[in-house]
Amino acid sequence: MKFCPNCGSKLDFEVKICPVCKFEQPEWAEKEEKVSKLWWFVPFFLGVLGGFAAWSINKERNEKLANRLLIFGIVWSIIWGIVYFFLKILLPP
Repeated sequence: MKFCPNCGSKLDFEVKICPVCKFEQPEWAEKEEKVSKLWWFVPFFLGVLGGFAAWSINKERNEKLANRLLIFGIVWSIIWGIVYFFLKILLPP
């Protein structure tokens, strides 16, 4: 539910004009800015810290992409941790 900014009546999200006061509703969809694909290299090389840095810088511009960058940094770090752990077990010095 959303509310009309003019009269305060409850409206569905699809409504373009308020049925009570005939006020035209503003666009509610958030506009996402384009973010460079080079941001994927930050969590790739820096892992969790890079994911957090990319998330904190891009969260205002494009929240979905920022969340994906953070998740990628976390998952990538876990993968490398597992690989390192198994290599230490399988290849003792």
